[in-house]
Amino acid sequence: MHANCQRFSHGCQLTDAPGTGWVSLQRDLRGAQRVEIIIKEKKTWEDALEHCREDDTELTSLISETDLLLAQREIWKAQTTDHVWIGLRYLADSWLWVNGDPLEYEAWPQQGDQDQRCPNWGHTCGALTKEGLWRSRDCREKLHFICV
Repeated sequence: MHANCQRFSHGCQLTDAPGTGWVSLQRDLRGAQRVEIIIKEKKTWEDALEHCREDDTELTSLISETDLLLAQREIWKAQTTDHVWIGLRYLADSWLWVNGDPLEYEAWPQQGDQDQRCPNWGHTCGALTKEGLWRSRDCREKLHFICV
């Protein structure tokens, strides 16, 4: 898992910077291990992406309802900001995962968030809410984030 972790039954707390991260070991739909790192340090979307990549990880992509539910559970446990950055970005008139995963599963609000179809300038970065919904947010906003 992570070299500097105090282990618990459902994950571990980063010990190199106490209070700034939570690591959780999950299994995806294929049974493969998936390590989610909840970073409790507020950063802009670009800075969050850079932070993940410096650690050879990516902002998370939530490609299934299972991925979404696991991430939602972890952000509740980790007591994060109400929204956390995920690897969702609006570029060239469409939303995409920055790691290249296909955007097949979606979790936008049911009433059809206008920002989802045509986001306001600057609101082109995706965040996950504690309620398990995706929201377009101002990329300059500083939020906690999830690396995998």
